[in-house]
Amino acid sequence: MERWIAGLRRSLKGKFQIMEDKNKSYEELVAELEKLVVGIEDPNKSLSEVSKDVERAVALLALCRAKLRESEEQVKNTLEHI
Repeated sequence: MERWIAGLRRSLKGKFQIMEDKNKSYEELVAELEKLVVGIEDPNKSLSEVSKDVERAVALLALCRAKLRESEEQVKNTLEHI
């Protein structure tokens, strides 16, 4: 039961983090990604820390791609109305 509750907490924490991340600008997301890459390349980091950083980087990449698609769609719509 305790493991289930701990897993639920992690899941909820991750979902709230993603909601907060959606409010960040593309530039803010990229800056965080750059910091993560530096950390991932640090040979003194433990494997579990690197694993968490990679997981976070994947989530940020997905948000960056979504923001880029959204911007592309806005530009496309704007050009269609010229």
